Amino acid sequence: MQQEQNLNPQKAKPKYWIIIVGIITAIICLCVAGIGAFNLYSDLQQNQYVGKPTPIPDQMYVELRTAALHRKASELGLDVEPNSNQPYGIVMDWNIGQATSTIVSFATGDASMYYSTGGGWLGGFGVEKVSSASKEFVIVAGEYVDKLNKVSDYPMPPVGFMRFYIITPQGVYGSGDIDNDKLMKDGVDFSALNDAAQYLIFEISQVPQK
Repeated sequence: MQQEQNLNPQKAKPKYWIIIVGIITAIICLCVAGIGAFNLYSDLQQNQYVGKPTPIPDQMYVELRTAALHRKASELGLDVEPNSNQPYGIVMDWNIGQATSTIVSFATGDASMYYSTGGGWLGGFGVEKVSSASKEFVIVAGEYVDKLNKVSDYPMPPVGFMRFYIITPQGVYGSGDIDNDKLMKDGVDFSALNDAAQYLIFEISQVPQK
């Protein structure tokens, strides 16, 4: 009987660990649901920009970009063959979300970078590494001219895409929209041109801000 009396309290003792496990499970479920809802909200926020053109609010940006696309070789002091399609300049529009970054290079070594929201960087001609990277960007562009079509309109890319405009004595050749991740368009691999652009951007970023 004594043994039975000693066992009875253990049988009657509540199984608190079951309650604790239940509470932990409920908390985990709520956390997972919350994370899922947050990720879905973030995706929706990002997706609202994908495939849509970015507004251009800054008038100075529009003027700078337009001037670059119409810049003549004679204005740069370059002596080029009028019937040649050898590039002397290139413009890259890179839509990075709610703004577009435009990088401009010329065979003189001059380089600029400005943003559709305003502001930017000018004067690469006076910085040796920037000037060298700018010239290389134009040289690489020469490998792509024959693969592109001549254009007379210069639309900007939507979110997630970039565009190249190669400037030659014969006119401007455009790439169309290129996916930032795939870097392919109509069977043409734009990796080399993008690499040259990114190297120029890197060199510009190394210039001390005044």
